Amino acid sequence: MTTTQPTPPGVHYDTRHVSAYDSKIRGLIPGYDVLHELSAQVLATQLPAYAHVLVAGCGTGEELLRYRGVSPAWRLSGFDPAGAMISVARERVATLSGESPVELFHGDIDAVPEMQADAATALLVSHFIADNGPRAHFWQGLAQRVRPGGCVLMSELMGQRDDADFQLQMQVWRKQQDAVSDRPDRVEQDFARLADSVYPLSEGRWYALMESVGLRPRLCFWRSLALQGWLLERI
Repeated sequence: MTTTQPTPPGVHYDTRHVSAYDSKIRGLIPGYDVLHELSAQVLATQLPAYAHVLVAGCGTGEELLRYRGVSPAWRLSGFDPAGAMISVARERVATLSGESPVELFHGDIDAVPEMQADAATALLVSHFIADNGPRAHFWQGLAQRVRPGGCVLMSELMGQRDDADFQLQMQVWRKQQDAVSDRPDRVEQDFARLADSVYPLSEGRWYALMESVGLRPRLCFWRSLALQGWLLERI
């Protein structure tokens, strides 16, 4: 089932960007593969053999492929506002075996029908949404599509931009990228984008937002400088 929605303002991916996305993101995010490996195993500890998992910002299908490998019986759903991303994901999941087809929705959280999933994930997604109403709307909508007692995995850039520790973590990240890249112009573009298009939350604001939508933090299962990955419970 596919629902078509216009791509909202924010981060956009055309066909050219999507074709390079998987290799690009692995180079940009230190520990990217570890984040996804751990997220799959966290879900494996929390869910039965038959469960429904909703993947926010499913992109090219990275998580969907990993989760189907964990449990062929899991029902998987994913959504993404980028049509080019959904097209690639659709091609990739078409090759998957399993007991149920993968549902993909083109659009934001409002494109996803009402459901009571056992778990949802939002990995490296919500920090692209400004904290001026849309961020709360996203989290409220995602939480409402998870059953009480279900779990949510999230990861995002966290911290307060004017905080000395946050600035140091960003400096270390920039140094790491300078050291491994042979394209300083692209590193400059990446960090300009992080400054302009990513909206980190302070710890206090993040906890308040999660509480307001009915999510309780349980475990920080991954961290890479200012990027954190959390297991939350729907209460």
